[in-house]
Amino acid sequence: MLTEIVIQNFVIAKNISIGLKNGLNVFTGETGAGKTLLMNAILFGLGHSIPKEAMGEETTRPYVRLTFSKVPLGVFQKIQEAGYDYEEDDSVVLERTFSHQGKNRSRINGQMSTLQFFKEIGYDLIDFHGQRETGSLLYPKKQLEYLDAFIGDNATALVKKIQSLRNQLLKVIGQRVSFQEKEKEMQQEEELLQFQTQEIESAQIQPQEWESLQEERSQLENHSELIAEIQNALRYLTEEDEYQESANTLVQKSIKALASISAYSKNASSNLQTLETVNSILKDSSHELHQELVTLETNYDPKKLEQVLDRIDVLQKLRSRYGSSYEEIKEAYSSKKKRLEEIQNQTHNISTLLKEEKQLLDELSKHCIQLHNIRMEASNKLATEIENNLHQLSMPKAVFSIQFSTQEALENDPLFATFDAKKVKVDTSGIDQISFHFQSNAGLPMMPINKIASGGELSRIMLAIKATLKQNDQKNIVYIFDEIDTGINGVTGNKVGMKLKTISNSSQTLCITHLPQIASYSDSHYFIEKSSDHETTIASVHELHPHERVKEIARMIGGDINSPTALEHAKEILLHASKSN
Repeated sequence: MLTEIVIQNFVIAKNISIGLKNGLNVFTGETGAGKTLLMNAILFGLGHSIPKEAMGEETTRPYVRLTFSKVPLGVFQKIQEAGYDYEEDDSVVLERTFSHQGKNRSRINGQMSTLQFFKEIGYDLIDFHGQRETGSLLYPKKQLEYLDAFIGDNATALVKKIQSLRNQLLKVIGQRVSFQEKEKEMQQEEELLQFQTQEIESAQIQPQEWESLQEERSQLENHSELIAEIQNALRYLTEEDEYQESANTLVQKSIKALASISAYSKNASSNLQTLETVNSILKDSSHELHQELVTLETNYDPKKLEQVLDRIDVLQKLRSRYGSSYEEIKEAYSSKKKRLEEIQNQTHNISTLLKEEKQLLDELSKHCIQLHNIRMEASNKLATEIENNLHQLSMPKAVFSIQFSTQEALENDPLFATFDAKKVKVDTSGIDQISFHFQSNAGLPMMPINKIASGGELSRIMLAIKATLKQNDQKNIVYIFDEIDTGINGVTGNKVGMKLKTISNSSQTLCITHLPQIASYSDSHYFIEKSSDHETTIASVHELHPHERVKEIARMIGGDINSPTALEHAKEILLHASKSN
């Protein structure tokens, strides 16, 4: 429950402290006394935005503190898990300070909080109903929220599942569309990579092949010159005639000459060994040259040069496209092969994503239909209970119903559910679009409430909804009703007061009212007033004692608070309320 409200520097609320009690807490006061200011302060203390002009002078720092006790376990655990300190008595303190420079400060149990988390906690602790919320009753989305709140955990779980599936689908669809948009480009790249890898594979290049081919081409292009010069070399080495001796013969003669004197000269002996080595080299060279000459003469094929040149041309194309060496070409091949596999995998990914998309769509349809069926079943019960509550609020002929519809998905909409053999649109709450229909009296048509309901009727419909939901939802510990009495008279006000009293029996309720009939049902009655010393105006709030309460009820009736008749009437109203409890 909300045990204390502290308001400082909030326009004319300079320093207000309100100690609240369980049950129905009613606030009354003359027009302009500060009732709207009180509601704005509470809303600000819950994290809502308030216009700067409603916050007072720029030199002040408006401050609101809301203290709660007996906080629901779920809220208490949420605060603990977020790392906030907690009081041993399980109380929670929400504080908010306003800055005209935009640096508002929000605290939970004395610790700084993000505004988003602060508002979440406020929403969990207080269910606020004012004119703005009554207007929201006209919106189908809000009506659907009321239906789901009535259903409870089953609807909440299915809505979360649908939202999760939608998010997964949007992600998969995004990936699939991205792949498909690049598909043509990737197809062209794939064709090029296939050609390039096949070109390198088919060439079957070998290490050092380029160098070997260059050498072979050189030999083939200079074949005749090679044979002629080898023959000349062999002739100089081994052949002789009457005019000239061969190199071999001359070396052998030199060896013979030095051998005859080597015993007498170290120099001759040393050179003898050198010449013997030279003689051996000459013999080896002669043999190798002879073998080379035989090979050149025997194996020469005029077509071989053409084959070598063709092979060189193949390798030259690879070198110009992929690298100037065997290693660079092989590296280019590996890189292109890897990229080709990536593209082929992406093509496979599109097929996989389409399959996953189909599975998610089927699962989404299943959960949407399941939620629709639960809502359909619960809608009749909710409509009946709201209708019964309306009968108790001086609307005995009122009829209430909930109508369902779906919106057909666009032809190219990838996000849809299949319902009754049709593709229907799916939003974050499923496929259902509902409308609250209302008939105030017999003979009138059933129509959406935004078409026919008056302000007073809307207030009572909202109260009927709140009363119905309170029987099914114990999450919020405090109800606040601002101007619930809009557009209703005293007789109906009495019924509204009774209904508020019923709600307050299970949950603390705060209410601002202009009707004495509603105020008479309060467990605690607070009076809002303002005073002025010609320079400043200050608002104040205090709880009324029993005799003060009688006078305030008399004032609200419109009588003279000093008139015995007005005071007696006020006592009668209070007595009637006490007997109705």
